[in-house]
Amino acid sequence: MNKYYPYLFSPIRVKNRIYKNRIEASPMGVVPTHHFISSFPDYGGVSFYDKSLGGAGALHIISHGSSSSVGYISNGNDPFSKYQLDITQEQMSVGKQHGAIISICLGLETMKDNKRIGPSTLVQDDKNLIGISPAEIHTYIERVADKALKAKKFGFDAILLDIAHDSPAALFMAPRYNKRTDNYGGSRENRFRLAKELVKAVRKAVGEDHIIEFRLSAVLHLENSYTFDEMLAFIKEIEQDIDIVNICSGMD
Repeated sequence: MNKYYPYLFSPIRVKNRIYKNRIEASPMGVVPTHHFISSFPDYGGVSFYDKSLGGAGALHIISHGSSSSVGYISNGNDPFSKYQLDITQEQMSVGKQHGAIISICLGLETMKDNKRIGPSTLVQDDKNLIGISPAEIHTYIERVADKALKAKKFGFDAILLDIAHDSPAALFMAPRYNKRTDNYGGSRENRFRLAKELVKAVRKAVGEDHIIEFRLSAVLHLENSYTFDEMLAFIKEIEQDIDIVNICSGMD
C-alpha cells in the first residue's frame, strides 16, 4: 500500500462512469492503431495499444483541430469526419479492451496563417503569435463545443478539455503574452475570460450528465505570467461546470 496515495489503485465513480483506478495515461499524440498495432519509434516506443495494456483507468485521444501537425499526431484531423470515423472507433475499441475510460482531448485550434494563435500579435520567446478578434474567439469556442457534443454522441466516456502548457487559452491568461485592451486582456477576470467561456460552452453542449475533465497548468514557470492563486481562484469560479481537475505544470 502506498502511504502517500492509498487510493491510487481503487476504483472511483464519476457521474455515470466507474474509473477502475486513479491513474491516467498522458494525452499524447500516437500513431492510430490501424497503422501500427504495437510499439513504434515515437514517444519512447509507446502506441495506443501499449497504453491500453498498461492498465491506466483513463486514456485520452487528442483532437485540437487545425494545426501544423506532422505525421500521425491527431491535431490536424477531425475525428468525426467521413474518412476518420472508422479510425476513431478503432482507437476507442483498442483503448477500452482493458477497461479504461476513454475521453477525447479537446482544445482551441493552435494555428492561423502558419502562426501560433495567441491573445496578441507579437514575437515572444520562441513564439510568433497572431492575435485573434472577439468574433474569432467565439468561433473557435463554438467549434470545440460542437466537437464535444459529437464526441458524446459517438460514445466517448468523457471530455478532457485542455488549456494546459502553451495552449492559446493559457497564453491569454499570461500578461507576458496578453497585451490586449479589450474584455480579454488586462485584469485577471479578463485574461481568464476565454477559458471560462470555453468551459461554459462545452458544458452547455454536452449537458450536466457528461464528464468534463479540465486539464491546466497550475503555473507556467515564466516571469510575468499568471500566478497559482489566480488559477486557483479561476478553478473555484468554474467548479460547478467541471468534474475532474487534471493539473500539469509549465509550458510543455
